[in-house]
Amino acid sequence: MKTAKPFYDDSVSPALQAWALLKRFIAGQAFEHPRLFKRMSPLGDDVWELRTDDLRFFGWFPHKDCFIANSGDLFGNLKADKALYEKHRIAVIEFRTQIDLDAPKYAKGAKHHDVVS
Repeated sequence: MKTAKPFYDDSVSPALQAWALLKRFIAGQAFEHPRLFKRMSPLGDDVWELRTDDLRFFGWFPHKDCFIANSGDLFGNLKADKALYEKHRIAVIEFRTQIDLDAPKYAKGAKHHDVVS
C-alpha cells in the first residue's frame, strides 16, 4: 500500500487516506454513512466495508465502535474486477467463523447507528 497510487489524480496517497480514516474512527469523530462505511449485500451476513477514495477495508463490528478488518483492497482493483467484492465478503465470513470470539461474534442485523457513534 505504501507505493499505491491514487485512482483519482486529485486524491492524497492511499497511505494517507488509510491513516486519516483509521485516526478518525479511533478518535470517535463523526463517521458519515455511506461515504465512509456501509454494510455489504446480502445484508444478513453483516459484513461491512470501510471506505476512502482509494481503499476498501472489509470486516465486521462485534459491537458498537469496534471494527475488525479482515481484508482490504484498492478501489481500482475492485472497479476492474467486481467479483473481488464477493471474494472479500466470503473471506470475512470464513475468518469470522473460525476466530475464537465470545458470542455474539458480530452485531447481527445492526444498522449504521448501532455500530458507529
